[in-house]
Amino acid sequence: MSKNNFTPKLPDTLRFEITVYVNPPTPNIEVVYCRASPYELDNPDYKFDCTKNIVTNDDGVWFFSHMVLPTPVPIKLSMGDSFTTFLAYQGHSGDNGYFFNYDIETQQWSVYEKPISKVSGYVKDIETGYPLSGALVSCNLNDVYTDELGYFEFTKLALGTYTMRASVTGYDKLEKTVNINAPEWFTVNFSLTKSGSGDVIPSKSYLGLFVLGSGIIGLIIGISSRKKQKLKS
Repeated sequence: MSKNNFTPKLPDTLRFEITVYVNPPTPNIEVVYCRASPYELDNPDYKFDCTKNIVTNDDGVWFFSHMVLPTPVPIKLSMGDSFTTFLAYQGHSGDNGYFFNYDIETQQWSVYEKPISKVSGYVKDIETGYPLSGALVSCNLNDVYTDELGYFEFTKLALGTYTMRASVTGYDKLEKTVNINAPEWFTVNFSLTKSGSGDVIPSKSYLGLFVLGSGIIGLIIGISSRKKQKLKS
């Protein structure tokens, strides 16, 4: 989802970000951004200074980033006669920013609950189909281990693209990409191949032991044969 950035990137600790999702998604909808002086918080009649008129982008999303010091700062967002107010604090940016939803039909503002999804599945042996317990499954920076049934799950995932990897001792790693574009329950299964599952060639040390063992067996058989001949004579 694209964003329209209207101010330079500022340190997270000195700024806050506001995102408004218009429902249904509609581009070029004007959102008026207003703020009051933080020094007027004790005055119930403080006045807002409305200086920013910004339109939604092609995805119907309005975004604004602002430096603020000190905090809190009274903020007002309005569309036509409908508006919402709140206190903004520095350090509220990125995933910790302020998110709102605006419904065009009802002209109502509400706090936007970011959609979350769940990804689950099984890790199994590709030949036998048996579950692989204790396998490590990674989803971006999150790691979990499979249970005795080879099952794993990741919950509360935001929309986006995730790289998932499954690995366990004795098997080749496997990687998959999951694109979560809707708050749904996704199933991702991994079938792992045993490492070096082709023809096994004995190492030199094992061949040496085999030759040595064959020689010892041959020597024992030879001695046994000579003893039998002596007894016959």
